[in-house]
Amino acid sequence: MSLTGETTSLDDILSSTLMMTITKMIRDRTGQSVSTQRMIYAGKQLWDEKALLDDNIKAGCTLHIVKRLRGGGMAAMFTDVTNDNAMRSTAFSSSAPSWRD
Repeated sequence: MSLTGETTSLDDILSSTLMMTITKMIRDRTGQSVSTQRMIYAGKQLWDEKALLDDNIKAGCTLHIVKRLRGGGMAAMFTDVTNDNAMRSTAFSSSAPSWRD
């Protein structure tokens, strides 16, 4: 389990172990920051506050680590109805097909 394609085995893990505990164990072994690890099992992202048993993860299963991407743009404002001056009315084409109603 690492971002470089290496495999690491973790022993003596209980089904009640939280994912946050596992990410810390991986950090201790590989030096990968907890904040950059995103754990995936069976195509599904695993959340820090959940235990292995919550996602039916058993001994011998393989977890995948992908790099957590930070960032993203600000969401575009759809509409602001609190300011009457900012509102505008849009007229649709009168020659548009009837299915566009």
